[in-house]
Amino acid sequence: MKKLLIPLLFIQIVAYAQNPIPRNYEYDESGNRVLRKVIVAKSAYSNPTDSTTNFVNQSEQDRYYEEMFGANRAKVYPNPTNGIIMISFDNPVKDGYYKLYSVSGQLMDESTIQSSSTLIDLSRFNPGVYLLDISCDGISDKWKIIKK
Repeated sequence: MKKLLIPLLFIQIVAYAQNPIPRNYEYDESGNRVLRKVIVAKSAYSNPTDSTTNFVNQSEQDRYYEEMFGANRAKVYPNPTNGIIMISFDNPVKDGYYKLYSVSGQLMDESTIQSSSTLIDLSRFNPGVYLLDISCDGISDKWKIIKK
């Protein structure tokens, strides 16, 4: 029993050390992750002079999801959206792209990311669930986007 407990404890400590940012996950009844939320003090990331966030009101900006891409933090908001979502990074991205897929796997949109913020217009797509694949400096992550 001790032989099993020590490796499990070690794995848990290593996993926490690599991922020190507290995250909350919510799952649907089938066990699929439906929500990823990082709890962060919002004032640390707000920039009142940033004109790229003027397309959404403050309550929509409050609904965002964050993920780390190496040393660069990414935010995707608002989600769910009525049509436009923003991908913003703490630092400018040197080599990045996004691909938007339907749930059936069809590529709907793609573009490069070469700055600290990118707008994606979903207004031409039907309401539903889309998968957003973001790659930044060699690190990739997938996001579930809901269009109302």
